[in-house]
Amino acid sequence: MVRVVNQYKPEDVPWFRYEYQFQNWLMNAAHARGWLAYHTKRSDGSRKGFPDTVLTRERTVYAELKMEDGTTQPDQWKWLEALARAGDEVYLWRPRHMPVIGRILA
Repeated sequence: MVRVVNQYKPEDVPWFRYEYQFQNWLMNAAHARGWLAYHTKRSDGSRKGFPDTVLTRERTVYAELKMEDGTTQPDQWKWLEALARAGDEVYLWRPRHMPVIGRILA
């Protein structure tokens, strides 16, 4: 199951104008909590749809990041659902999910 958290409103968390700012926040939060974190900065030549971020510590997390108004593309859903069916921990995160992300990475 791809986990999508919807319990927070956008006004409850810091505001990011661009997805790369949210990505930078996630990478810093993960590193501060002892996670290894990977993000492909330029996906030219890569297959479409693979999640934005892979985090690993005692488990592996795949996360697709979207801004509040961002749309998840069919190729992205295909990857997220396939990884989830394989038993991996898979999330679709938006900036409003920051409090939950912090708990997941704790």
